[in-house]
Amino acid sequence: MTVAETLLLAAMAAPLAMLLACVSRRMRDRMPFLLALAPAPALVAALLAPAGTSLVLPEPPFRMTLALDAPGAILLGVSALLWIVAGA
Repeated sequence: MTVAETLLLAAMAAPLAMLLACVSRRMRDRMPFLLALAPAPALVAALLAPAGTSLVLPEPPFRMTLALDAPGAILLGVSALLWIVAGA
């Protein structure tokens, strides 16, 4: 797995991990302070991953292909910035 593919996976996994962490009451109380950090991997992927990067998840529960082209990187970066500003 390349660095760019890892960034795409982290962009999807970080918010999901934070969602699962909310099951714990103690972690749920800390989530408002961590909210602005959830989209950080997506912002890094939008800035550093080369155009044409794709990640294939072949396993049945997650069977999908994530691809990042130039317009997708722009949209991913803008949405990550908006999420960071809204979380802050």
